[in-house]
Formats: sequence, structure tokens, C-alpha cells
Amino acid sequence: MYFQDVSSLLHMDGHGLYVWPTYGIGLLIIAYNVLAPLRHRKQVISQIKRQIQDVRRRGVE
Repeated sequence: MYFQDVSSLLHMDGHGLYVWPTYGIGLLIIAYNVLAPLRHRKQVISQIKRQIQDVRRRGVE
């Protein structure tokens, strides 16, 4: 292993200040790219359900 303990892993010879936020930002971007389409899909399905209900109501009248 390259590092003696967790503290040296986090510090990374002074580069940890730049490395760890970069990993965090990258993970946030990946999470957004996974969750945004799922959220949009849910909204589209709700919209389609509302449209179906409107069509059914109009058909009954």
C-alpha cells in the first residue's frame, strides 16, 4: 500500500486538498446523470396518466 495511515491517504503529500473535492464533484455528476433521467421518467409517466384520465372523463360526458 502506498500510504502509511488514513491521515496520509487524505493528505496525499499536500495534494489531497485538490484530489478529494475532484472525486466528490465527479461522484455528484455521476449521481445526477443517473437520477435526473429517473426523475424525468416519473414526471412523464404522471403526465401521461393525467392525460389518460382527462380523455376518459371527456369520453364519459
